[in-house]
Amino acid sequence: MNALTTGSLLVALAGAAHAQEPAPDRDLQEIAPGVFAALQPDERRFDDANSMIVVTDRDVLVVDTPTDPARTQRIHQQVDRFERPVRWLVNTHWHSDHVSTNALWKSRYEQLLVVGHESLREDFADRTRPSITEQVERLQAQIPAAREALATGRGLGGQELDPEQQQAQRRAIDAAGSLLDRLRETKVEDPDVTYSERLVLRRDSGNIELLHFRGHTRGDTVVWLPRQRVLATGDLLDELPFGGHGYPSSWLAALETLRELEPRLVVPGHGPVQTGTARLELAIELWQTLLDHYGAAHDRGESFEDATEALDLSDLRDRFCAGDETAERNWRGFTPASQRRVWQEVRGEIAGG
Repeated sequence: MNALTTGSLLVALAGAAHAQEPAPDRDLQEIAPGVFAALQPDERRFDDANSMIVVTDRDVLVVDTPTDPARTQRIHQQVDRFERPVRWLVNTHWHSDHVSTNALWKSRYEQLLVVGHESLREDFADRTRPSITEQVERLQAQIPAAREALATGRGLGGQELDPEQQQAQRRAIDAAGSLLDRLRETKVEDPDVTYSERLVLRRDSGNIELLHFRGHTRGDTVVWLPRQRVLATGDLLDELPFGGHGYPSSWLAALETLRELEPRLVVPGHGPVQTGTARLELAIELWQTLLDHYGAAHDRGESFEDATEALDLSDLRDRFCAGDETAERNWRGFTPASQRRVWQEVRGEIAGG
């Protein structure tokens, strides 16, 4: 999702400062035989990524590595109990919240191979590492400015803060400092193995399929377990879609293809495990609505502003968020970026399907 690169990092942290405090030690959740989900706590589910662990008859496969080293080390301790070699680490795409602790996994498990789409090595060089550098530079500038503003009882925007808001700002500054320390130490590991469209690991306990799609990024990987009918989607299907740099019509087509798999369970990049295809259908409806609306508005010669004002997404918002305050806050941040991206596509400014 990489949402922290879409605006002020400190403001994003301030919106959920408590979410950056040390997370409780949650055990891996077994969601199917040999399949475990390592989910982020609810309050920080949009800020850091989930992982999925697959224990086969001969080895262990890991999907995605979030940013928190302490949490990663706790997961290591639980994975060690399986008494299988940890052999495969799949990165679903290049965003830093899905790859930041690759090096910790590589250093602990000597046989581990990082696997991803063939675009991943180039995207790590051209996108992931520069995005981490950019985050470090912004935090280095924002943290002292926030501290200076807080000393006068004000926020970064100059607004006066009441005592509760000041305390939240202190937590946000501390969280930003911890994030800065982690980012400075992050080493992005290049993939050892890449694939083009499909890679199958054949196991007696059930095959593992890696499938490529173009949607959230150009190089999305989903991990499909046909025997268990479990799907790990990275950010191609999240609790809330962030499409600020995606490929909307390709994304829609990818989701329609995933629907044909009829997954029983979905482990998204962010948010709780999904049962069935209800959330998948909702994401399809959102992208179809945006593409239809802005495509028709463009054909009529309308401006983006007029088209946006005429679009009512309140029903979709309510069904996505179900009154959850954290979800609604992120909906307000994510959805305008998706709308703008759809407009760019219908105008021919990015490649479509």
